[in-house]
Amino acid sequence: MNIRKFSALILTLCLLLTAVPLIAQADYKAMKSSEPLIQFIKQCEGFESKKYWDFGHYSIGYGSTCGESEYPNGITEAEADALLRRFLGQAEDEVNRFCRVNGVQPKQSQFDCMVSLTYCLGGCWMDSGYDLPKLIIRACKGQCSELELLNTMGDWINVGGEPWEGTMNRRMRDTYMFFYGKYDRTYIENDVPYGAIWLDANGGTMAYRRVYTFRGKPFSAFKPLPTPTRSGYRFAGWYDESGNRITDSTICTRSLTRAKARWEQGAAVPPRTPDLFTDVYKSDWFFSDVKTATDEGIFAGYSDGSFRPNAQMSRAMFAQVLYRLEGEPWGEGDIPFMDVAPNAWYYDAVCWAYASGIVNGVTELEFQPNAPITREQMATMLYNYSDLRGAADSSLFGSLDSFTDAAVVSDYAHDPMQWAVGTNLIKGTGGQQLSPKAVATRAQAATILVRLSSLVRKGVA
Repeated sequence: MNIRKFSALILTLCLLLTAVPLIAQADYKAMKSSEPLIQFIKQCEGFESKKYWDFGHYSIGYGSTCGESEYPNGITEAEADALLRRFLGQAEDEVNRFCRVNGVQPKQSQFDCMVSLTYCLGGCWMDSGYDLPKLIIRACKGQCSELELLNTMGDWINVGGEPWEGTMNRRMRDTYMFFYGKYDRTYIENDVPYGAIWLDANGGTMAYRRVYTFRGKPFSAFKPLPTPTRSGYRFAGWYDESGNRITDSTICTRSLTRAKARWEQGAAVPPRTPDLFTDVYKSDWFFSDVKTATDEGIFAGYSDGSFRPNAQMSRAMFAQVLYRLEGEPWGEGDIPFMDVAPNAWYYDAVCWAYASGIVNGVTELEFQPNAPITREQMATMLYNYSDLRGAADSSLFGSLDSFTDAAVVSDYAHDPMQWAVGTNLIKGTGGQQLSPKAVATRAQAATILVRLSSLVRKGVA
């Protein structure tokens, strides 16, 4: 090869090599990530014009990784934006591969959430040995509850090997983005509907340190607070920073509550032994009804052996248990709801319930399967189910006059509530209140379905 040909070859290779980053950058300009996600990350990360040590590596701009010798004079916001988009493009590649391998077709907000996780954590969360990728796959298919995903995603909060409050906040916002397509970015109290409790065993040991729930709901809405153990001591309870005792039934009112274990000298009291599920005991008010509901196949427990009696009942769950009660009949598959996927575990139930006139959507195109079901929505579905069987008789209506909050019952639910009260399917919640807007728990729903099953056998419902 003569020198001229050799020089031409070298020049061509140089041009190709220098063109690769330009091609890559051009590809990343046509991003699938939404612009709201990019602004979300910018707000969460903040802008730093100079590189800084970031727990094992250098970062600059909007939290983008860089080398020690890069950007000696700093970076502009425009340069930081371009760098961020390039790294997000790489995160997209990993997310696209994850979705393709697992047969997932996520919504935009679900895709954005996965990109956010990958930008923040790297691709390690996708490892099949972890619970998080399994739950994300299920959640994309409508097979995972909101709190189940939140509590699993909320375990990924370590920074530099230690859990960090800011990352807890970030995981709650990621979950909110996933389920609702909301890109709340500011660290303002109560801008997302979740809250968490951070537990300090104070010298003891326990199974887990954090529990996430909905604000306005008990801390045990998803799983009970753990009972720590400590040699030579009895556990005396959880107490917050103001000295208030925290129990499973304590209502979560803020985005983060810190609680510490208190101990008393003496031998520990042996823990109760579950009698049915890992979280259901004979002394529980709902024990008999949960046992009957599961024995009859109306309800089922979870794969970890729990029943989660205090967890919220979703609209999809309630449609499913009515479907089981009816014997899982075939239902017309033509439904208008854009948020009910054909491969969702509740699809057949919703098809049957919609075709039978038992359920309507929250809007014409949305069923909102993961939304918690209120007591008046539940009464309406029960009433429609009874009407399907020709047993929704107005002679069974009961009076709501004795309830102090009867006036807040929605117009559409007035007759169903009268019927549910008259048939003793729904009773007051204490203090002569119906609590029509309150969310039903799985234990409450199991009790009501057992009563309904009894009425069906008697031909009353």
